[in-house]
Amino acid sequence: MSYMALYREFRPKSFEDIIGQDHIVTTLKNQINSDRIAHAYLFTGTRGTGKTSTAKIFSKAVNCLTPIDGSPCNECTACIEINKGTLLDVVEMDAASNRKLENALDIIETVKYPPQSARYKVYIIDEVHMLTTQAFNALLKTIEEPPSYVIFILATTDPQKVPATILSRCQRFDFKRIKGDDAFLRLRHIINMKGVFAEDEALKLIAKVSEGAMRDCLSILDQAISMGDGRVDRKLVSEMLGITGREAIYNLIDYMSDGNIDSALREIDSVMMSGKDIMQFIKDIIKHLRNLLVVRVSKNPEDTIDIGLDTVNDLLEQSRKLRYEDIVRAINIFIEAEQEIKLTSQWRIVLEMAIIRFSKREYDISTETLLKRISRLEDIIESGSIVRSTPQKEKEVPQRRSELAASEAVKDIEVTSPNLDDSNSTPSVIEEEEDTASQGVGSMSEQQAKGALVEVLNILRANKKMTVYAHLVNGKVQKVEGNTIYISFRDEFSFSKTILEKPDYTKGLQKYFEKYISSPVRLKFIIEKGEDDSFNESINRAKSLLGEEFVEVIE
Repeated sequence: MSYMALYREFRPKSFEDIIGQDHIVTTLKNQINSDRIAHAYLFTGTRGTGKTSTAKIFSKAVNCLTPIDGSPCNECTACIEINKGTLLDVVEMDAASNRKLENALDIIETVKYPPQSARYKVYIIDEVHMLTTQAFNALLKTIEEPPSYVIFILATTDPQKVPATILSRCQRFDFKRIKGDDAFLRLRHIINMKGVFAEDEALKLIAKVSEGAMRDCLSILDQAISMGDGRVDRKLVSEMLGITGREAIYNLIDYMSDGNIDSALREIDSVMMSGKDIMQFIKDIIKHLRNLLVVRVSKNPEDTIDIGLDTVNDLLEQSRKLRYEDIVRAINIFIEAEQEIKLTSQWRIVLEMAIIRFSKREYDISTETLLKRISRLEDIIESGSIVRSTPQKEKEVPQRRSELAASEAVKDIEVTSPNLDDSNSTPSVIEEEEDTASQGVGSMSEQQAKGALVEVLNILRANKKMTVYAHLVNGKVQKVEGNTIYISFRDEFSFSKTILEKPDYTKGLQKYFEKYISSPVRLKFIIEKGEDDSFNESINRAKSLLGEEFVEVIE
């Protein structure tokens, strides 16, 4: 006999074999025992929760010659033929491949004829939401008032696509996702039946990864048994599914919370070199962060997280290194990364940008983070670290780095205003504008270039092109020569310059600039020169934001 997949070999044969759906099983058995069987049912729920299996068991139960407390005996002629799929009175139809009006008309035609050997003629229509509107309309009258010997069982994973006129004619049963404990017990039972060795931790991992779908559990177990040659352990399942080990995720969270970007990026490189799936890795990070959040806010986290006490203690220890708002921010960052990865082939860059955003708050340009920076700046002003003073000439500002309150406050918000002028030689706003106008060469002025940069950043953000936006926002217009715009980056943003210099990125950005300026544009990306540029920039921006009369440099 040819090999049969586990999910087919161990398909439930009676209501007692259905797990996690007690509310449905009890109702159906009571209807059979009291002979109050409806003419149409709608079974809804995610994949692998037992919709089709329950429909087949129900079709056996209503036609069983010797039912046992509402369940089929699986020994009479009707039960045996239904199990084999040879009973003509039980019709199973896949609506995904039989969705046209002609298929609906075939059902309407055959409904007229009574069952040949069974008590009821049962139509099981799987994935019913795939039927066309015309097919649904044709079936309306038949489903509403079928012959007394006909039962319709409609199954779907997407009930929102089923017309309300159909829904109102059916008894609806919602199938729940199967709990991890129930799935584990079922897997253990099957392993014992097959005589295969499997660690409990491996089976629990399979149940967890399957997310409540029993068929997925059995498919993964089937593959693991083949891969392990009859021996299934947690390491084997992790390698097969591309799941990253706990240690790598714990280390990565520690590195990010400490702001250690170098170590975090090396950890990512190690994960990728081991052949792990990046998408699965991000999902594992999000789940880990969710667990950190739960242990941080819950008094009994073991009731919510399906893990051992030792793991809860490890999570609790790591959660103490992070504030509540930091964990929430991290979850949002990695959820955004998960969505963005689906739209690009540059998976690694997206993941690394997410890590950098979380590790270094000054690189995070989200609205929430910017508001917090502004709030901190206001606190600094109110505390008196930045005091009112008589306006001073720029040449009197000491040209050395020191721990200045004004400088530190501005560092927190410098990424938010890429269109601010950063000239080091301009003593006032008026002189700065005159100098800028005089530097424009050809048909394009420096002011036009800066306006174009702001507009391009807005377009990138509106179009959800966050990877390019996150790099370009680190730059500023340094100068304009003819039709060439020079965009400069500080040394710490050299990686952004490297990324944007790739031909695809450069050509795409040039097109955006040309649309705004209405003339050909060339982009050049350069690194800023001079040690004191950053210090002077901070002072200038503080004066621009707060007013010169409110800024005093404290030595």
